[in-house]
Amino acid sequence: MSMTPCDKLVASFTLANLITIVSTVWNMMVQVLFVVLRLGMYPSETAIVNASHSCQGGTGDVAFPTAATRMALIPFAHYATPPGRALTVTGTLVVMRWRSGRRASAPCGWRR
Repeated sequence: MSMTPCDKLVASFTLANLITIVSTVWNMMVQVLFVVLRLGMYPSETAIVNASHSCQGGTGDVAFPTAATRMALIPFAHYATPPGRALTVTGTLVVMRWRSGRRASAPCGWRR
């Protein structure tokens, strides 16, 4: 018996989960592309910091700049990760709602 429950990991790769993961990362890349083009930032450094958003907490903030030998980017990755994740999730939810064609329902007790 292995220590890692691989059967649970493999079972989590459902079509819905994979679509969610791909759409979230795609949304993140599109957002950064617009920022890079608008502000004239360096694309390679911006891509490294952006890639750190899709990892496990602060692990990606250290792993991606280290792998790219850009250790000076670690503070920027730490600073950019929380708002980047919030914007990514919000943008993905907006796109998914827009693509579904349904109107958002009002919260309980609110009138339109």
